[in-house]
Amino acid sequence: MSKYYELIVFTASLSKYADPLVDILDPKRLCVYRLFREHCTYYNNSYVKDLTRIGRPMENIVILDNSPIAYLFQPENALPILSWYEDMRDRELYRFMPVLERLAYVDDLRRYLPKLVTDNQVDPKKEQLFLQQTKRRDHSEKVVDRNN
Repeated sequence: MSKYYELIVFTASLSKYADPLVDILDPKRLCVYRLFREHCTYYNNSYVKDLTRIGRPMENIVILDNSPIAYLFQPENALPILSWYEDMRDRELYRFMPVLERLAYVDDLRRYLPKLVTDNQVDPKKEQLFLQQTKRRDHSEKVVDRNN
């Protein structure tokens, strides 16, 4: 996805635990920033990932998260994903690659993401319809500006 997006890890975990794990998961350092619990907003006894703190245009930000509380402040930017519990056959991230590739070319992904989501889950029928209605593009058509 680094061909389409500036990748950022944003977790509600403490940095002392999450940082070493991200080192293992991202050995090529494709994730350009890492945000941890100290970057979250504590709200109603929960840690919320306030995407405005990233300092990027909101129309270009998508958050993949298993917890609706995490994206409570910006649900229109969310792509809900199933939780992972040690299942080595889990392919949930791969499932969303075609959707994310197409979303990379829209002017404002907040106009599309809510149409894919029902009750904090991606609706498979709506997902397929979106994929059928949007054109798949070549990598060269989108260049990620990492200097902003």
